[in-house]
Amino acid sequence: MNFLEREMMLAAQRFRQEQGLSATEPVALRNLLAKLDVLTLFRPLGSDFSGMAMLRDDHRFMLINSTHSVGRQNFSIGHELYHLFIQKRQQAMVSFAGRFPEKDLDELRADWFAAHLLLPEHGVYEQIPKSEYARDSLSTATFLHIQHLYECSRPALLRTLKRLGLIGSAGYDRLYKDAYEQLANYGYTNYLYRLHSASEPGNNYMIGEYGELAKALYDHELISETDYDGALQDSGVLDPLNVNNLDEEG
Repeated sequence: MNFLEREMMLAAQRFRQEQGLSATEPVALRNLLAKLDVLTLFRPLGSDFSGMAMLRDDHRFMLINSTHSVGRQNFSIGHELYHLFIQKRQQAMVSFAGRFPEKDLDELRADWFAAHLLLPEHGVYEQIPKSEYARDSLSTATFLHIQHLYECSRPALLRTLKRLGLIGSAGYDRLYKDAYEQLANYGYTNYLYRLHSASEPGNNYMIGEYGELAKALYDHELISETDYDGALQDSGVLDPLNVNNLDEEG
């Protein structure tokens, strides 16, 4: 573990303590956003765009791509929490969470913070039978149990397991394939895996004061006037009959 990753591991541990969380329990991210009064909009965006965050005075805003799987959305939330509460970045910027870019240290820090916040090392070890500690011995059942306990994506968990030395390339490939193909066999749905279409009911929702978030994004020229009107319609501020040409980008 290099210095930057260790720095983010410690930052994630402190953040957990500040929020009254234990060192190993799963983070209920959407409840945490409400507790922290982060105004959050889940909305269909471009396929690669994971989200963004903005700090204005004492107000915190977050935008998350709702077409992504829930597991990927959760990593994006963790990534944006770094920008809001650790880095405290004032400028709003588009994020592509999960890429771990070596040349962009702020984004790299945000990714490592999310990785350790969502999947604490000791928490992962607690869920693994000692008989599966040997390299590439982790069963599909244990993998799926950990993934659904912490509500993370396959790549996020596989990256953690590989970093801990519990799997190599062969184990990575096996679990990546088997975890999806055997979901039903172990009693799981595709809740964490499924992509969402832009037109899917419930794909636009909010945590917090939606109208205030939309106004902040519009003022900073991060969404169009059409998007802003659509946001106000969704929140009930505008009569749907008076709003036309809403953007259904997905």
